[in-house]
Amino acid sequence: MKFTPFWLLLLSTLLFSKGTITHIAQLAIKQQEHQSICLLISSDHEKVITKTKKGIDIWNSHDLKHLGGIKNVPHGWSCKLHDNNRYLLVQDMKKVYLYDLKEKKQIKEFSIPDKKHNDSIMSASFSKDGKHINVFQYAQTKPGYSQPALFRYNIQSGERKKVKTFITRMASNELKGDTLYTLDNIQKKIFVYDIKKDKTVEGTQKAREIFKGLYSWGDCHKQSPRSKICTMTDNIKYSLANGSLTRTDLENNSSTTPKITYIHKRPLRKSYFYELGFQMPYAVTKRTQQYQAW
Repeated sequence: MKFTPFWLLLLSTLLFSKGTITHIAQLAIKQQEHQSICLLISSDHEKVITKTKKGIDIWNSHDLKHLGGIKNVPHGWSCKLHDNNRYLLVQDMKKVYLYDLKEKKQIKEFSIPDKKHNDSIMSASFSKDGKHINVFQYAQTKPGYSQPALFRYNIQSGERKKVKTFITRMASNELKGDTLYTLDNIQKKIFVYDIKKDKTVEGTQKAREIFKGLYSWGDCHKQSPRSKICTMTDNIKYSLANGSLTRTDLENNSSTTPKITYIHKRPLRKSYFYELGFQMPYAVTKRTQQYQAW
């Protein structure tokens, strides 16, 4: 019997993971793409949002039904969801792109004015009031030198304002709301800057865990904060770690065949679904070469 990589991965996941995978949306994400993908869940726990090389996609959180998406999205590595669940920002090193998930289109972008060679956006977030986008950036001061700085963009007007400059550290930085988390790689300490209070304090273990959840690309488990390729709500885990979007019920350990809700476009191959004797009804649309299972 011949086993394809997808079915071997699925079999190993079922045998060695806690909980039961209930639904799978097969996206065929390669491991080298993990640094440019995002996985978020809406605050009402009704929708899951993914950003991959193929674009932004919206899914029903209960059955992973595909609810549409946005194509031709830049390969940025950071995504943040607005508190109203309607707007999503995607950030790369040059710009921050703002998307309307209801209208399913890009509505604005925010760039570095008169960008110099060493100007680089490292992190971005929505402000707590929802009216601004905070951006942490390395701003070039002279050729070969740059200084870490925090800027704020007014979403409505596009106006850009410098909030603060920081001392240069060997550090990693991540924004969440109106808070900047900085991990000093020399001192091995976390520093937390509150934009509203204009105050920096040394972070606690809780701050370290928040930073790890924002910065990590690894898969998560029940005690972990959410990361870019895994998120949890109640006892349901959503993950992109295995290259597909999977929904796992952590409290259910029964032996159940996962329901495949979506399969990415691929060349038509007659024996693909039956080479393992895996029987499931499929509809094949020749016009789009899109497989859809039910």
